[in-house]
Amino acid sequence: MTTLLPIDARIANADRADEVVAPQYDTLGLSGRYRYAIDHPDCFLNVVLSRADFPAVEIEGLDIARRAAEHFEGMVDRGLFPAHGQPSFFLYELASDTHRQVGLVAGVPVHAITDGHVLGHEGTIHDRALDLAEFYRTARLTSSPVALAFNAADEQRALFDRITEGAPIRDFSGSDGVRQLLWSIDDPGDIAAVQESMEGVESYYITDGHHRVAAAQIEGAVPGWFLGVIFPSEQMRVLEYNRCVALNAEPSVDAISNALGSDWQIQRLGDTGLVDARPALVGDFSMLIEDVWYRLRFVGDRPDDPVQRLDVCLLHDRVLAPAFGITDDQDGRLSYVVGEDAGPRLERAVRYGEHIVAFALHPTSLEELFDVADAKRRMPAKSTWFTPKPRSGLIVVRW
Repeated sequence: MTTLLPIDARIANADRADEVVAPQYDTLGLSGRYRYAIDHPDCFLNVVLSRADFPAVEIEGLDIARRAAEHFEGMVDRGLFPAHGQPSFFLYELASDTHRQVGLVAGVPVHAITDGHVLGHEGTIHDRALDLAEFYRTARLTSSPVALAFNAADEQRALFDRITEGAPIRDFSGSDGVRQLLWSIDDPGDIAAVQESMEGVESYYITDGHHRVAAAQIEGAVPGWFLGVIFPSEQMRVLEYNRCVALNAEPSVDAISNALGSDWQIQRLGDTGLVDARPALVGDFSMLIEDVWYRLRFVGDRPDDPVQRLDVCLLHDRVLAPAFGITDDQDGRLSYVVGEDAGPRLERAVRYGEHIVAFALHPTSLEELFDVADAKRRMPAKSTWFTPKPRSGLIVVRW
């Protein structure tokens, strides 16, 4: 059983929230984040810049955490982050024309990780977790919630729906057009109802923020809990991670077919620009060579193992390895393309690159993610991409 904690927070100024709340961090690119932050001094991105974001000439002697804390103090002094006034839960909505997800913002006890109630599906880099832990110890603040998914029951859906019938305390849209709304849960009875309802949840699955969770487990990093936003799994939107392979010579469809053997069927779909090449089924892949899309369908026996049966593993183990000799997901010949417009971007990569073959995948499902996490296993790198992601700078907690 995990008892979630209400948080004592500062909330981005209602009149300036669209400027203060940071854009989605990983959409700006490594070089773009620093430039955006410098050009927008009132944006919270200035607080969450990592060491890798800064130009080399500015790194020497730079204390990232102290700089972040000082910048945030300046934002508070400028009235950009008024205190909410009491420990509360919050409901946080991310919405577009075609999608809506509403999650509960709460403090998640660190012991929920060791107790097995918070489960991950990705590996972490120890040094990166150490850097984050040091940031938490020094800056003593966080605003980037770990995104978690759970299998919601009717009682949780009804509770969320009742609260969101009221007026939000924040309602704004970012530069990417994603609308963000926030409701506060301040009434003691409602706080108790949320805690009681969520205590029945057996597992929370990390969808974004594995390193933040790893850092929270390092002694002295956080005050016994980490900031989380917990979404019903049916509302989560996951996109596929597609692959491009750079080769020394133009690939041959016949050579690839011979290398793959009888476990695969290859069918010509059509020329680029004329077909929707996105795979519709698990076990289907689309392959682009020159200006032609082909369907690769796996017809062999799918492994029972929850990791090995994933499409990303089938592609790496049963296509990239035998056809191109790629046995490591860190191979320099591999690159990745994600996003709703991935098809046209894959076509551009093949058209303007040299000897490139591209593969479009079907998205990994939430059920597959849950199976891997429940088995205490890890997916290969670049297996899932969740969008939209919670933003930094709307809710800030300090300790």
